[in-house]
Amino acid sequence: MKVLVWGLDKDYRDNKEWIEKNYDVEGYYDSNESKIVMKKGIHKKDLQDRINEFDLILVAGDPPSIVGEIVDNYNVPIEKIRVLFYELLKDDEEEITFFGENSEDAVLLLLFEKLGLTMDKISYLEIGTNDPVRHNNSFLLSRLGARGVLVDPFPTVGELAKKVRQNDRFINCVVSDKSKGNVTFYACASSAFSSLNFEHHKQYEDKRLSNVREISVPMIGINELIDMCEVKPNVLLCDAEGEDEKIIRAIDYTKNQISVIMVETDHFDKGKESLYTFLKDKGYALFSRIKQNDIYYKKG
Repeated sequence: MKVLVWGLDKDYRDNKEWIEKNYDVEGYYDSNESKIVMKKGIHKKDLQDRINEFDLILVAGDPPSIVGEIVDNYNVPIEKIRVLFYELLKDDEEEITFFGENSEDAVLLLLFEKLGLTMDKISYLEIGTNDPVRHNNSFLLSRLGARGVLVDPFPTVGELAKKVRQNDRFINCVVSDKSKGNVTFYACASSAFSSLNFEHHKQYEDKRLSNVREISVPMIGINELIDMCEVKPNVLLCDAEGEDEKIIRAIDYTKNQISVIMVETDHFDKGKESLYTFLKDKGYALFSRIKQNDIYYKKG
């Protein structure tokens, strides 16, 4: 099978020998054309005409944004796309590997042990899934037998989840305090910095995150979203790029029994202490602070 490697940054460089050993690579592409220095490199002006030459595209970069671009702009079937990081995982399926960006999933396992929560008792709701594997806080839980619902405004995340998270449900939406029909989501070159707020994206312009795409996506209120889950979640993982505070404050805590909450606190108007006070009043205790994420558990 003739393979096109898409992405020539660190992932490619670190795994170049493995790629060449396992694939018949006949082309290389990167959106940064200065990286295309090899003999079989393909430049953007030629990509549209040549992409159908390849039987398989191996993505060595940010899957939610790159796979979406390949499918939407070049009409490549998702079946013809592989993700390098996912392929590498097949060599260590039996190993316990932590996938959270700062090993947040390791801390979650410690907390679950403290609470006596076994994997068969865990139902997670992950808001802002992004890549369903890499830097993902629920992927290890799913590997160990837990199940849940993944939520993201990128439709591509759902396609990626079908490859590696078949036992989880995917909902394509953005989440806030209330449902509001379709809204505009600003998707930028790095999926991790995309947001409902265009000004939020502009904070990262120095990271070459230009080429913003506007995506129309439904906004679902947090309580309506929880009602959509077949099994009510007892673990909430929230990384909603600016909507986190609205979500946490809007949850009906009398109706929904959530044992563990992990939330990104970067965008709270009054900082982490306002979250601490609010959740303490709801009966939660702080378990750990890891970079931008706070992890709480329900006391008693």
